[in-house]
Amino acid sequence: MKGQVRSLALKLQSEKGTKPMKIEVDEEYFNTIQKDSHLLECLMYCGVDMWDGFEEALIMYEEDIEEIEGYEN
Repeated sequence: MKGQVRSLALKLQSEKGTKPMKIEVDEEYFNTIQKDSHLLECLMYCGVDMWDGFEEALIMYEEDIEEIEGYEN
C-alpha cells in the first residue's frame, strides 16, 4: 500500500436518506480499529455480554457516544 493514509468508504444514514461518504484515516488508526473490532468479535463470541460489569460498560459506552455526538452537532 502506498502512503500512510487508507481510505474508508462508509455509508452514513442522514435525515435525508442514505448518503455514501468517503473518509481518510491514518493507517495506524485504521489498523487499531480493525484489531479492536476483532477483539470485540472474540469477546462477544465467548459470551462477554453475560459477564459481570458488561451492562455497566455498555451504559458507559452509550453515555460517551451521546457526549461525542453532542459535540459534533
